[in-house]
Amino acid sequence: MSTRALGLLALAAGLTWTAWLIAFVAIGAEIWSVSWTIVVIFLGGIGFPLSAIGLAYQVQDRLGGLSALGAFMMVIGALVMMTDSTGSAPRVLFLLVPVGSAILLWEVSSTGVVSRIVPIAQAATAIALAIAGVPSLQLGGGPMERASGVLLFAPFVLSWIVLGVSVARHVQSPESAGHGSPA
Repeated sequence: MSTRALGLLALAAGLTWTAWLIAFVAIGAEIWSVSWTIVVIFLGGIGFPLSAIGLAYQVQDRLGGLSALGAFMMVIGALVMMTDSTGSAPRVLFLLVPVGSAILLWEVSSTGVVSRIVPIAQAATAIALAIAGVPSLQLGGGPMERASGVLLFAPFVLSWIVLGVSVARHVQSPESAGHGSPA
């Protein structure tokens, strides 16, 4: 997959999850009865790990073993998020996506393909979720309660939108990424 396509995939994943989060604040738990919800969750759940792993694959010769751990965490976390419509999975597993993404994209950013702000925003999401008590995080209740829970995810989805736009518009080949010349 081309770097531009990976950027567009990251952008699509970020936008779909942003739309879902906004709709969740407005609608609440009834959102699971809306037919497009599964498609949106699936697009983000597949889009985030695929685009991150795709970018890492393009610069794999410059990455360490930590990036493999980050990729593994993202895949497991995404699978949990996509399949847990009942809320039965431990909420702490939701941390796997932002933590794994931050680890993997920190390594990728060291090659110059991605800005450092992206993994920093994702680490901020993981820290905010951990401090807020992800295991007991309740996304039910009224719109204000749902909004406060959803706001914790905002840096994560927004960083993917930024990553997608950045990668899709300013594509650098992995060979020239360290030298600052565009492809």
